[in-house]
Amino acid sequence: GDHDLVNEEVQVLTQESTDRGKRKQTEGSGSASASGKTKAKTQRTLPTRSGVWAYYTRLDEDRDKCFCNYCRKEFTCPTKSGITNLRNHMQSCKEFKAWEDFQDPTQKVINKEGHLQTAKVSEPVFREAVNEMLVIGELPLVFVESLAFKHFCNKVNLYKPHSRRTVTRDIVKMYVDKKAALRQ
Repeated sequence: GDHDLVNEEVQVLTQESTDRGKRKQTEGSGSASASGKTKAKTQRTLPTRSGVWAYYTRLDEDRDKCFCNYCRKEFTCPTKSGITNLRNHMQSCKEFKAWEDFQDPTQKVINKEGHLQTAKVSEPVFREAVNEMLVIGELPLVFVESLAFKHFCNKVNLYKPHSRRTVTRDIVKMYVDKKAALRQ
């Protein structure tokens, strides 16, 4: 009766103190349970190591299949096999090539005058345009540090926005330069 209850409490307390800092056993961990029976192992998903997985997504319903994030074509990708077929597809995927070309900062585009120019503007031109936007739109200087503007710059593949202190310095310098140009 009471003697058995005390022994169980002592056993539980001793067990808790010896398990401190150790990983807890779960039902699906495959370890032997208290009754001596072993549970069946559950499949766990391991993190992917190859960089090619940035371009593919595994299907939830069938882990041995995946699809290209660009053209949505489906591939077999069993975890026990390699990923050569996925790498080879990246060499021939037209949608991926188009995305890759768009990311190239040296890509040329035709401007209004019909001449070729680089698609991405230089950082000084970007800074000047942001400063002019703040002045013309009478926006607060803290706008360049807002989450919305940072998200916009990231989304359209622009440079990281400069701080409001840099904006202040740039706008004062721009004002002095314009004032000097008007005097001449």
